[in-house]
Amino acid sequence: MKSGKIIKVFLSFIVIFLAIKLEANVNPPIKVLYFDRTPFYIKNLDNSVSGFLIEITKLILQKAKIQYEFQETPTKRILSMIEKGTEPLISVGWFKNPQREDFAIFTEPIYKNRPQIIIIQKEKAAYLSKNPTMKEILSKRFKLGVIDGFSYGKWVDGEIAKYPQENIFKFIGDPSNSVVMLENNRIDFCFISYEEADYFFSKSAGARNLLTVKQIADAPEGDLRYLMLNKKFDKDLLDKINKAIIEVKESQEYKKIISFSSNIQIKTSTLQQ
Repeated sequence: MKSGKIIKVFLSFIVIFLAIKLEANVNPPIKVLYFDRTPFYIKNLDNSVSGFLIEITKLILQKAKIQYEFQETPTKRILSMIEKGTEPLISVGWFKNPQREDFAIFTEPIYKNRPQIIIIQKEKAAYLSKNPTMKEILSKRFKLGVIDGFSYGKWVDGEIAKYPQENIFKFIGDPSNSVVMLENNRIDFCFISYEEADYFFSKSAGARNLLTVKQIADAPEGDLRYLMLNKKFDKDLLDKINKAIIEVKESQEYKKIISFSSNIQIKTSTLQQ
């Protein structure tokens, strides 16, 4: 009798194991592509992934009951994979623009940026008023650093498009490279999100000594950020994600994650070491 029960229990475990394995094969984890950009996306020393947009994405996918795995990928490679990928892919925190909408699907917005600002060499900042307009900034013909293939939001992208090409230095990398180029006198200024400017000044004595930020007087409200999906996503899965986004944005967990943004006070002066 006991042996019969043992066999039944053993067979039950086998059935459960096979069911789990079958589900994993039928619904493998969806790759979530990101690039290292503090404080939005952070690859930690133990290879775990954090950053406030990453944490928001985790909440959304868990709410939608979608299995996922993060994969660090350079920005240009992400765009290529989203455009040409043969399996469902997600990438975190992108701005929506017409070029990207040609090959990608965008979810409901997951976060609204604070307005863009500029980070500029202090000696160049002396030629600007306290709160310059975009027209004043661009009229100085300072050397502008721009990440190739990067979007700074609809309004800023439009202004950059009108700026003389000989005054633009394009490079491959991320916003942290912009700060290095400013410190090394390769460029005079660049556009940057309010959220990450605070991080650079808090971590870099060089930035505090040589650079400052200027808010743009006529800057519109910040742009919306989305999850960007490739077109291999079916409508049912997209609907699940959008429903989860709406629910997550009403949660206390979400409000706690984004609360730091409204409390940022960028300290650009040299700090005591």
